[in-house]
Amino acid sequence: MFHKLKKLWVGMMFVGLILAGIGSSIQAEEAGQEMYRLYNPNSGEHFYTADADEKGNLVRVGWRYEGIGWIAPNKSSTPVYRLYNPNAGDHHYTLDASEKDMLVKKGWRYEGIGWYSDDAKRVPLYRQYNPNAQAGAHNFTTSLEENNHLVSVGWRAEGIGWYAIGEGSAPVSSISRLSTTNNRVVDENGNPFVLKGISTHGLAWFPEIVNQKSFSNFKYDFGLNTVRLAMYTAEYGGYCTGGNRAQLESLIDQGVNLCKELDMYCVIDWHILSDGNPLQHVNEAKQFFQKMAQKYGGLPNIIFEICNEPNGGTTWEQVKQYANQVIPVIRQYSDNLILVGTPTWSQEIDKPANSPLNFNNVAYTLHFYAATHKDDLRNRYLQNVNRIPIVVSEFGICDASGNGGIDEQSANQWMKILNENQTGRILWNASNKNESSSILAPGTNMGNWTTRNLTTSGRWLLSQNGGGGTPTPPSVLVDPT
Repeated sequence: MFHKLKKLWVGMMFVGLILAGIGSSIQAEEAGQEMYRLYNPNSGEHFYTADADEKGNLVRVGWRYEGIGWIAPNKSSTPVYRLYNPNAGDHHYTLDASEKDMLVKKGWRYEGIGWYSDDAKRVPLYRQYNPNAQAGAHNFTTSLEENNHLVSVGWRAEGIGWYAIGEGSAPVSSISRLSTTNNRVVDENGNPFVLKGISTHGLAWFPEIVNQKSFSNFKYDFGLNTVRLAMYTAEYGGYCTGGNRAQLESLIDQGVNLCKELDMYCVIDWHILSDGNPLQHVNEAKQFFQKMAQKYGGLPNIIFEICNEPNGGTTWEQVKQYANQVIPVIRQYSDNLILVGTPTWSQEIDKPANSPLNFNNVAYTLHFYAATHKDDLRNRYLQNVNRIPIVVSEFGICDASGNGGIDEQSANQWMKILNENQTGRILWNASNKNESSSILAPGTNMGNWTTRNLTTSGRWLLSQNGGGGTPTPPSVLVDPT
């Protein structure tokens, strides 16, 4: 028996759908084992176990519990074998003893019988394979509709993996409300959490990127967990300079809803740039963030970025004056993470390190463009990363103009130190603008694109995070199909 799909649910390289109308586990006549589903935000793997202690231990070390996947029989004549690949770091499950033995010979570790398949074959678990993932590439679902949807977006149907005696509960969102502790952004378990994202270009100029296909590609193909919605304030069509506010807010609404459906974080970015000093439009900012916080502040995946790049001689004291007016407006409705820009186009992170804001759950932003910003700015980052929480809410692999030469070597150096220090990062930008920072080639249909349409920046991002940023698979890793 299947329930109609209510909305799309996606984990790191694992896709599920929230099923409408499921209030509790659907039990068969006999008792069975509840199969716990967990998600590793670092590797992108989903893991299944009938052992409550194992579930608890994994949650304590940073895995996220995502509910009951299905009800397995307590015993049958058909075991499901569980194996682990120590090189790629993920698990595989199979009914086929010969497949199990073959994988063991190739270097996999056999971990015993994970659970049993229903001999009566009442509830099939459909299996799909994501050819873009490097680990955690298989999805298992009791929903034929979900199976068909995944196939329609590029997954490969691999038939029925095994059978259950009953369906599970609705998936629990993998989103954890973020906060700051010990100068790091952390999840609800206190574990450091790394935002990996993409920023839109100005919503007024490239609204077409806000669509299901694009956001799904960010999740499925790039392994990203965050989309930043750039609301320009002062440029042509900006929110404070004659832009259609209702239309711009509608794009925010669409982006927030897509991120919610896909279990991704959504950064609502007040994108000051030519206005330089955020105090110039402080009243509009207060009104905007009051509206956004009232509407979305209760969602765990929302992050508020209150000033993109203070510049033009704006001082940290002026930014603090602005933040001390805007943050209390947000805090009336939400305790979610807030990002605050720093002077000189969000490069002077030493200033807030010396004089931080007096609010909880605030991180400070660093922006870099790899072909321009090299050892000097990297050293400044390293000198301050353990003094304040830092998020790289915008970066590129080209020069600071957004349209110059690309320096992948410098970009890779940046990624190395960001990874070592568990710092989130968001690439600029998701558009088809004819500039080197865009991930899509000029002329690309932003409502229907694939990885074949990527620029050099797009291909670099894909290489960084494709497959959830998991390790490169060894030669023994095979598609068990």
